[in-house]
Order: sequence, then structure tokens, then C-alpha cells
Amino acid sequence: MQINLENWLPDCCSSGVVSIEKVGADEASSSTALLPTVKTIIVIGHHITHSLEWVWFKFPTERIGETCPADLHAKSVAERVCNGLEKVLAAIKLEPDGGNEVIQ
Repeated sequence: MQINLENWLPDCCSSGVVSIEKVGADEASSSTALLPTVKTIIVIGHHITHSLEWVWFKFPTERIGETCPADLHAKSVAERVCNGLEKVLAAIKLEPDGGNEVIQ
């Protein structure tokens, strides 16, 4: 089974996957500290089309009380990808052989 991340992305975003073995030591360390069995990192990129996407607003957020629309958008896209992957993985667990998945 092939999993195409682009199915869950709006036109302004793109994605890629990177093996944990190909990232820098700091990135690998922080990723494996959070998820010790991580093998692949999913990268989501947002193409900024308007300067207002970079305007920073002060209000309670995960980022020390400041954020911008581009960050909020990227986070919502990441959540959509996670939800899509969870549904696919739940369906795969129902298959007798578990399937061989490829993420693109």
C-alpha cells in the first residue's frame, strides 16, 4: 500500500519524508527523545503567498505567547496529516498480513 501525503495537503503546502538516519544529530536526538522508535520524519512545508501570513500576534500559544497565521496553518495541516495517517494505520492493522506501506 502506498500512502500519499499530498492527498491531505492544500495546494499551498507540500511534504516530504526523511529517514531518521539522514538528519543531523540534534534533530535525530530530539526526535528519538520524543518517539524512541521513530524511523521516518514527515516534513510539511507551507508556501507563503502574502506578507500578512508573517504578522506575529501575541496571545497564549505553545510558542511563548506569540504566533503567526503561517504557523497556525502549518499546525492545522500537520494535524490533518496525522489524522489521515491514524485512519490508514488503523485500517492496516485489520489486514491479516499488516501490509507493506510506503509513505510518499
